[in-house]
Amino acid sequence: MVLRQFAALGLVWITMQCPAAPASSLDDIALTAAVSAPEVDGIVQKVEVVKQRLTLKQGAIDAYDMPNLTMRWRLQDPTVLQGLAEGDKVHITVGRIDSQYTILSLRKLSAP
Repeated sequence: MVLRQFAALGLVWITMQCPAAPASSLDDIALTAAVSAPEVDGIVQKVEVVKQRLTLKQGAIDAYDMPNLTMRWRLQDPTVLQGLAEGDKVHITVGRIDSQYTILSLRKLSAP
């Protein structure tokens, strides 16, 4: 019993002596995600403004073991749908948010 109390006091002392590591800012986290997130080109198949989704025929994404396919995507920022139309060529950066594949950024390459 005495040994447990001594060990607990030692942990408290160590915790108080070690300063906490500074937390990363959200900007740092976003930058890290953008740098390491997979990118791929695709062709817009369907724009769903109300549901905030985008269906793309896209190239393979090796980081997620995805072959070339047509897929409906969630969007981190639904405003990227503005000005998009079926047939537009796009370049996307993708990631997983809440375990779901999500477009993190989108750049329009050309119109049909």
